[in-house]
Amino acid sequence: MKSIFILLFLIVTPLVQAQNIVPVSIDQVAKKIKAQDLVVLQNAEKVYQSKEAIQVARMNLLPRLNFWSIVATVVDYKNAVSLIEDLVPFLVPNNWFRLKQQRLFAEAEEEGMRALEANEVLTAKGLYYQITLDEELFRIIKEQTSTSKEILAFTKVQEKFGEVPYGTSSLIELRYLGLLEDQRSMENLLHEEKKKFGYMVGVDPKDEIALQTLPPLTDLQPISYDAVVKKVIDRSPEIKQFDFILAAVPYVRREVYFSFLGISTLSRGVMGGIFDQYPVQSGLGFGLGASVRIVRSQSRQLELNQQAATEVLKRQLSLVVKNRNSD
Repeated sequence: MKSIFILLFLIVTPLVQAQNIVPVSIDQVAKKIKAQDLVVLQNAEKVYQSKEAIQVARMNLLPRLNFWSIVATVVDYKNAVSLIEDLVPFLVPNNWFRLKQQRLFAEAEEEGMRALEANEVLTAKGLYYQITLDEELFRIIKEQTSTSKEILAFTKVQEKFGEVPYGTSSLIELRYLGLLEDQRSMENLLHEEKKKFGYMVGVDPKDEIALQTLPPLTDLQPISYDAVVKKVIDRSPEIKQFDFILAAVPYVRREVYFSFLGISTLSRGVMGGIFDQYPVQSGLGFGLGASVRIVRSQSRQLELNQQAATEVLKRQLSLVVKNRNSD
């Protein structure tokens, strides 16, 4: 008998556990996103890797021991050049250019992190506002559903006494059933929105989120597009990220010019795919001019990408200002 009671207790206890209610205010969203959003945390690891890559590039300028280079030199003295490159890599100018590129790429990764962080915060805040609006709409639908139910019951009584035409209650019942369906749909939508918001701010899926009341929109003042556009562009992490990548272009071009003193064996790190496709010859050759022109072309392409990103930001800002002012 005792074992049966213990078994029943283990089965029933999880069912009767109270659901935790986690209050969240609009002012807490940014802090929670930076600390608990999984997308932001993943990108933070990339920034950490880019900074550690600077240290790797710096340490690779120091002499290193390659056993097979020593063996190859013993077998044939003509292989001594590779051994020298291992013992004095700091004498290869392109290694220093790669180190400077690495530092700029780390700055670009950090700006990318800020951009992602800002996008996640804005997405979460937008979802916060949407949930509060949907909660208000859900409350109105519930009130209308309750009122329709009362009217339906009253109309059925009046139909029995002939006070209203027969079939009136059927029309009201259709309206009532439609409101019930709207109420069910809104309830499911709110549940989905809150779970998505909870995922972004690090709330356990089994817990319920309670959003605090927002200040009334009537207390806010309209925003002028012309007054904020320059500030937005100047502070945009997406635009600054292009600035750091463009700053690395001259060092890539110098790699082409100084390739006759040795090609760098250092990796460009986490953003290595940007300039890795450029043909760098192992010495002076007739392809030098073409390689330089390719680098210059890529620089112009990056400038056009930055200009396009600026125009996209301006267009998005215009829509945000218009929607905000109309709200």
